[in-house]
Amino acid sequence: MQPAANHFGHRETDGITVDLFWDRSNREDEFRVEVEDLREGARFALHPVTGREAIQAFYHPFAAARAAAAHGTQMRHVNLPLDWSS
Repeated sequence: MQPAANHFGHRETDGITVDLFWDRSNREDEFRVEVEDLREGARFALHPVTGREAIQAFYHPFAAARAAAAHGTQMRHVNLPLDWSS
């Protein structure tokens, strides 16, 4: 988490955690949606351009990830270790 970002929302469902961050420290708002899927061992972050995109990505992160390239939303994949015990 970036120090200036406000944690705006959090939800967990069936092994999927979604967090919404809103950074208002710059002249333009910056949004970040972080998704962690423990079932698949995957994690990714979306960087929506508008507040509306951020809310949509928060509630529908996998649809937003599929649409990221088409709509100009930035996405970063981060692989998680398969064995969480280490």
